[in-house]
Amino acid sequence: MSELIKQAQREVLRDEILKLAAQSEPVGASLQVLRAGLKKLDIDVSEVELATQMNYLEGKGLLYVERLKNHRLHIERTVAHITPAGTDVLEGNGAAAGISCD
Repeated sequence: MSELIKQAQREVLRDEILKLAAQSEPVGASLQVLRAGLKKLDIDVSEVELATQMNYLEGKGLLYVERLKNHRLHIERTVAHITPAGTDVLEGNGAAAGISCD
């Protein structure tokens, strides 16, 4: 697969992550919820790739990634929340390189 196609796929994936995070507010969307939502959109992504793209969006200030841990119960959760800047990008009031908003 060409690098151009791979880049386009990453941009579409990032856009869908932002959309799912926006729909899940105010509680946010866990990795599991995001993967399930993406699968319904016929986007099959590994947990590692999803975490990589979430970190990318967090670095751009479009997503806030909350990492929750309960050591006593041995529970770890990663929850994505869209930021105001991420909402602006989705609404067309701002642009971000690496995001394919339709």
